[in-house]
This record gives sequence, structure tokens and C-alpha cells, in this order.
Amino acid sequence: MTSSDLEWALIFGPEGHSDTSAWWLAIATPHTNTPLAIAASLGVGLLVTGVFLLIAPKAGQWLKPLAVMGAMTLTLYSAHLIALAPELHYDEPALWFVFQLIAAAVFAWVWHRKFGQGPLERMVAAAARNIRQTVQGQTTGTTRGASATGLADSPKVDPLLGSGREKPDGSNSGRQ
Repeated sequence: MTSSDLEWALIFGPEGHSDTSAWWLAIATPHTNTPLAIAASLGVGLLVTGVFLLIAPKAGQWLKPLAVMGAMTLTLYSAHLIALAPELHYDEPALWFVFQLIAAAVFAWVWHRKFGQGPLERMVAAAARNIRQTVQGQTTGTTRGASATGLADSPKVDPLLGSGREKPDGSNSGRQ
């Protein structure tokens, strides 16, 4: 391996296995998938998670746009790929980054305020719900909403999301 090949591999990652020595495993550069590169990525991920966990209680409202964007990652990632498809971003990548970030934040905020869950997330949730109901109906031999005794099932309460009957202030409406 020449010095220019090594420099290229350290900046952009190797193409295939560039070296058979054990020292190659000690290189921590992007996209090498060596133990040090994986450990570095894990460390950065844990650091970012820790910092956000520390500042979230104090900066909750400031982080709301990130939380809203995080609730519709499938939608935003799909839109991001569609926006990159025409390849117009090569001339001004920083401008495209800022534009897409602002557009994603505004879209996520407005959509979340009007509809809640993102559009693609709704479709996936609906498909999963229909499959679950189909499978449960086949395994128990009952129809939706009726138990084996013929009485309607009691409403299910999700421990994380609640009953779905919460008021906007977070309190429960009292119905169960």
C-alpha cells in the first residue's frame, strides 16, 4: 500500500481489505468497520444521548422541534431522499442542508399540530394494526371487539401512550 493509498483509505475508508496486518484493525477512520471505528461511533452516540438527557428537563420546549421530527423519521427520511434525487444539491450543499433542515422542521411541526403522527408512520401503524387484528381474530376465533363470551372487550391502555383519551393538558378524561 502506497502512502497516497493509505491517505485515501484514512480519509474515505478502504475499498476491500487493504492490509492483512493486525494494525489495520487499530485505524479509527470513517467507514472502516474496525473495532476502534465502531467504538468511536458508539462513544459519540452515547455522548450525544447523554447530553440530550441532561439538558432535556431544562430545555424541553426548545427541543420540541427535534422531538416532533423524531416522531416522523420515516416520512422525513423518505422526503429527504426524494429531495436529493434530482441531484441539485451538489452546487450548494450547505444551502441544501439548511433548506432541508428548516423545511423538515416546519413540515413536522405543522403536521404534528394538525394530525399527530406522520403520514407514512400512520400507514405503517394502520397496516400493523390490521395484521394484528387479523391474526388475533384467527387465533382466538372471535371477531373484532368481542371476547369469547360475546361481551365487548374492555379498552386496552398502552402503558407509554395512555388510553388515548387524555385531554390536551395531559390529564385523563375520567372515562375508562
